Amino acid sequence: MDRFKRENNSSVNAVSLMSEGASERIIPGPPPVDDKHEESLDVWGFRDTVFRINSSGNVELTGTRYNFSGVEMPNLLPWISGVMDVDIRPDVTNPSSYPPAIPEAVANPEFLNEVREFLEDDQITDDAQLRLRRGHGH
Repeated sequence: MDRFKRENNSSVNAVSLMSEGASERIIPGPPPVDDKHEESLDVWGFRDTVFRINSSGNVELTGTRYNFSGVEMPNLLPWISGVMDVDIRPDVTNPSSYPPAIPEAVANPEFLNEVREFLEDDQITDDAQLRLRRGHGH
């Protein structure tokens, strides 16, 4: 049976928690730290997983998490070019400019007082990197 931790640090199983009602807050432990599951900061997905054009001019997916990771896909670029009617050139790149300049947080004490009524202090931050990450859906 799954086990959870309550705010008072006692353990409780899911069945007894359901029978007690929803009066106590469940606090999950931190996720395991595993570099291969580290999310990319600037795009959706994982840091180790990127479509790239290799030295043979074929697309391949980096990383090891998917069955087709490391597999050359020689028909992908011609297919995309045909379907989208675009010329994809491996020599034309768009280097990342991440992270962008991040402006200082706008102070709004009234707003902070309101959200503190239902959010915990560790759920509120003005840290620039976290604001950037949360600002685009992570």
